[in-house]
Amino acid sequence: MVPRRCIYGNCTGLREHLEEHRQGYVLRVRSSFRLTLARGLTLTCARTVRALLDDDRRWEVRSAGQGSKGQRWYAWAQVATASRGTAC
Repeated sequence: MVPRRCIYGNCTGLREHLEEHRQGYVLRVRSSFRLTLARGLTLTCARTVRALLDDDRRWEVRSAGQGSKGQRWYAWAQVATASRGTAC
């Protein structure tokens, strides 16, 4: 069983566990979630997204499957972080 707070990425323990086992993952986090980029710069996720908006080549649009209101489309971008072996 996974606590609900872990599903949305607010569970540091879950992220650490996945990283220790070198398991790739995607977790939803708040826009105010702070991450440290590979160059040591710390930004909120919202600020990181704004910085990436200018470069369409970084974004890939994919479906997350059928929802109650149709396809759930998300735009994904990979960002190198200072976290061990992961990207955001």
